[in-house]
Amino acid sequence: MRFIELGENKQIFILSDSTGLTAEMVVNATLSQFKNADVEINRITMLRNRTRLIETIRLAKKVKGIIVHTLVTKELRQLFYSEIKKYDVKSVDLVGSLLDVLTDFLEKQPIGNPGIQRELSESYFRGIEAIEYTVNHDDGQDPDGLHLADIVIVGVSRTSKTPLSIFLSNQYTLRVANVPIILDVAPPNQLFNLDKSKIFGLTISAKRLMEIRKARLERASFISSPKYTKYDRIVEELTYCNQLFTANDWTVIDVTEKSIEEAASEVLQLIMKTHLKKL
Repeated sequence: MRFIELGENKQIFILSDSTGLTAEMVVNATLSQFKNADVEINRITMLRNRTRLIETIRLAKKVKGIIVHTLVTKELRQLFYSEIKKYDVKSVDLVGSLLDVLTDFLEKQPIGNPGIQRELSESYFRGIEAIEYTVNHDDGQDPDGLHLADIVIVGVSRTSKTPLSIFLSNQYTLRVANVPIILDVAPPNQLFNLDKSKIFGLTISAKRLMEIRKARLERASFISSPKYTKYDRIVEELTYCNQLFTANDWTVIDVTEKSIEEAASEVLQLIMKTHLKKL
């Protein structure tokens, strides 16, 4: 058997008549529960060939491996179960039981088109990419990547920049970066080179921000500067921040009395309004 080079570790074979990305994601997520597991994953994708399917099952038997599959093509599934029984190889069917249940529930036969599964996987991984971008560009990280953002959130500490960014990214598949505005510290130059319509400044009442920061410190184990919760200092921070918003003509959202969902809705409405103006 030459189409796979195997190491000395335990072997998991992923079989798919599509990309196999969904199966690999599930396997890796499950393996994360096993510390220091010495496992090699072999992904066999776009499977259409009966011979290749049988050879993989034989190899799994030889190395005492297991097979995880997402085969949806009817003929391949039938052949797989016939051969897996013959060779007595352990296997996990990630879609079969759901297909069977939905067949009974919907009183319809599945069309067995692996391309549909691939389209769903691509949509899913676009969402994953958006979340990864957002996490990697939280709190001013990687300013050189700001130009790739769909939305950039700016504001002083504890104005809910991160929760808002994650919510927008997760719910609407948007790449969202957020940048802190810090008194006496210049924002990154890259911020000023962006299309201003994608930048949203968060503001809040000084009293409310003081309450949030005090509550944060009570829950946290770290020691912060006394200025962090001092009212006069907070007023100074917000004044500087709002002046920056005005000077650069950035859209401002007051989050004093808004939930994350309400703030996100306002951002999306403003984006849509700007988009319609450009048409």
